[in-house]
Amino acid sequence: MKNLLFISFTFINLFTFQTAFSQDITADTTLANQYYLKADNFRKTFKLDSALFYSEKAQPIYIKHLGENSLKNAKILHLLGLVYKNKSEYNKALDYYFKSLKIRLELLGKKNIDVASSYNNIGTVYAMKSEYYKSFDYYYKSLEIKLELLGEKHSDVAAAYNNIGNIYYYNSEYDKALEYHFKSLKIRLEILGEKHPDVAASYNNIGLVYENKSEYDKALEYQFKSLEIRLELLGEKNNEVANSYNNIGNVYWKKLEYDKALEYYFESLEIYLEQFGAINNSVAMSYNNIGNIYDAKSEYDKALEYYFESLEIYLELLGEKNTDVATIYNNIGNVYEQKSEYDKALEYHFRSLEIKLELFGQKHTYVATSYTNIGYVYNKKYEYYKALKYYQKNVASCLYNFNDTTNIYSVPEIKDYLDWNFLLQALPAKAKIFADSSKKLSGFQNPKGMEQRQKIALRHYQACDTLITKVRKEISTQSDKIALGEKASEVYKEAADLCLDLATVVRTGRDLSLQRKHNAFYFSERNKSSVLLEALAGSDALKFAGISQNLLDKEHDLSIDIANYINLKNNSETDSIRGVWESRLFNANRSYDSLY
Repeated sequence: MKNLLFISFTFINLFTFQTAFSQDITADTTLANQYYLKADNFRKTFKLDSALFYSEKAQPIYIKHLGENSLKNAKILHLLGLVYKNKSEYNKALDYYFKSLKIRLELLGKKNIDVASSYNNIGTVYAMKSEYYKSFDYYYKSLEIKLELLGEKHSDVAAAYNNIGNIYYYNSEYDKALEYHFKSLKIRLEILGEKHPDVAASYNNIGLVYENKSEYDKALEYQFKSLEIRLELLGEKNNEVANSYNNIGNVYWKKLEYDKALEYYFESLEIYLEQFGAINNSVAMSYNNIGNIYDAKSEYDKALEYYFESLEIYLELLGEKNTDVATIYNNIGNVYEQKSEYDKALEYHFRSLEIKLELFGQKHTYVATSYTNIGYVYNKKYEYYKALKYYQKNVASCLYNFNDTTNIYSVPEIKDYLDWNFLLQALPAKAKIFADSSKKLSGFQNPKGMEQRQKIALRHYQACDTLITKVRKEISTQSDKIALGEKASEVYKEAADLCLDLATVVRTGRDLSLQRKHNAFYFSERNKSSVLLEALAGSDALKFAGISQNLLDKEHDLSIDIANYINLKNNSETDSIRGVWESRLFNANRSYDSLY
């Protein structure tokens, strides 16, 4: 969660149909209209407290003269939703959006472009809350209305496809993301031509998807296409051009070409400073990204310099309780950890954690990130019980149906997880502490106690094995398969070594020793399998291995179905709906098992 980037969502902030402005425009509401315009301008320049001030001055006037159930009040409620979204107060944003939507539905009916606008922006907030399947629901509602009212060949429909593509992107379903972004691009090229800002936005977003597929050359190809259009249409000193420089810098960062990354980040920063001044969200983002590069180059003091510049701006603009502030605290904590200043590292990681817990609650990957980092610092401080405590909290934050945050010996049943990456950090981290006799844990120092620790470690590695088996069925992208193969190989090697150690120290009989040697053999074979699957992750290699394209296509489709059914099951509102998705998930898993 270190890098901040620009992805082009389409936010619909103003009414596009005349109906939204035609209701009861009288002298009585002139002052309220002026307040509204001021509020919207302050929102656009990220002066959010001023935006709230004028919004709250406008609303009572609208209510007094037009009543609560008026389109003018719906408009100001919608604006308040936008402001609270920008303040990262997502629940408040949703509250205002839903109030606005209720009025619009009552006055305008379901098939209205302004209702579609409300659905769109509700979808955006759910995306920011990482509640992607709720986001899908509202984006598709918005798309359905737009298709019926406007037809396929319309810029608003292209915008809807764009936003759905972004959700697939955030949900790591990159092939689906590309499908929708290319749909959006096709419409935009047909109705707008090559030289248009929306076309540049599509190229930008396609580039972001390829970046996350680790196809960096393709990513740069699309980012440079986007940049070329923006330079021609907008000139050098424009914030969209700066966005392109920023995203190109991100790709070079991932390619480990740090000097090129810095070159583009500084280009981006220069434009932001000229366009917006020193106190601006985009300037803060640039400082953060530059800090990331200096961190990667092990120039830690320079990294801290830019992180603190970023932090100061975010605090002034957004206040303490904001995801961007939490991200900067996290990054500062990581730098202090690398500088071996562990108490300072913990100070900033705990600040980050406090914000994330307040904004997202316990069950969230952002929270898991903080728990992992805190556990890692305590591990380096040789405070192993505390490290285990926070690794355990990480495990609980990643599983919907596991809430044991205090018993460090507890091993979860692996099901209904939020993110496999974080579980495959926390579970092996716990196992390694229990398995390592040099890491002192009171009550486990004698030989029998050490054997007990190793048994606990083994249960954690067995949980990892279950997780890896489940994840292998659910992922479909090459980059994810490679990442899983790398992590699985490391886990299985550690587990096999542990089983061999257990076999040598066992004192309870030959049969148990033999069983542990079998366990070691099992994990060793699983390690070989992971290395092979990693090597064969690319479709060309799989074909070379004699696996038919038809089988590969089925495997890919089933992986997507399984991932979708898991998310739908986890987010079901009733037991009956949950049962439907559980049944479909069971059948999909059986189909997957029968493939090979």
